[in-house]
Amino acid sequence: MKSKPAYIEIGEQIERDISAGIYKSDAKLPTERELMEKYNVSRMTIRQVISNLAGRGLVYRVKGKGAFVQKEFFMKNQSFRSIASLMAERGIKVVTKVLDLRMVLPEELVRLKLNLEELEPVYLVKRVRIAADAPIAVEFNYLPCKLYPNFDGYDFAEKSIYSTIEQEYEFKISYQKEVVSAVPAPAEVAKILYSDDENIDFCLRIENLVMNEDSSPLLMGWCYYHAERYSYFNVSSRQ
Repeated sequence: MKSKPAYIEIGEQIERDISAGIYKSDAKLPTERELMEKYNVSRMTIRQVISNLAGRGLVYRVKGKGAFVQKEFFMKNQSFRSIASLMAERGIKVVTKVLDLRMVLPEELVRLKLNLEELEPVYLVKRVRIAADAPIAVEFNYLPCKLYPNFDGYDFAEKSIYSTIEQEYEFKISYQKEVVSAVPAPAEVAKILYSDDENIDFCLRIENLVMNEDSSPLLMGWCYYHAERYSYFNVSSRQ
């Protein structure tokens, strides 16, 4: 069998080392000279290795400083799935912390999205999602109180909101509408997602409207994601 080119084999080894945590997120890779000596190859080969890794988004280069492991980010695709299930496929456990769960009078946009009358209350469920020991998202979910009596009796640190809607209240979730935007991070969100030494002032916001099988709204919410730890992608087929 024909052997792989050296630059491919070396790249695969470095990728395995990244996956194993030998090279941590944002860590500097060994210098070109060190890699040349380690793998007994030419500078040209090592430069090809780094170029390939950079092209695949595994490392990034800083002029005059070298190559660094790309910051880990999490991805959501177009399928209707939770953060927890997507992360579980990668062996990453998502921890959920409930920040607030109470009845409130919704702001007008929420009221209109949920087709509510004035002064109709909603449940606000505010949560933070933590993955790989770092906050990745802050959620604000609004649900009509008239549809979900005693909704505040559930522990949504452990329980899925969507599963509760379907299993406990017997609604059938049919689809959801999403609007994805890059927005300035609200002060409350920024305080949770970003440490003082992170020079980031925006986040990725996904507005979602979850619909019943009769196309009536079941939930409206905003989820704010860490700008450097989350990516949204979509694959569309041409008709």
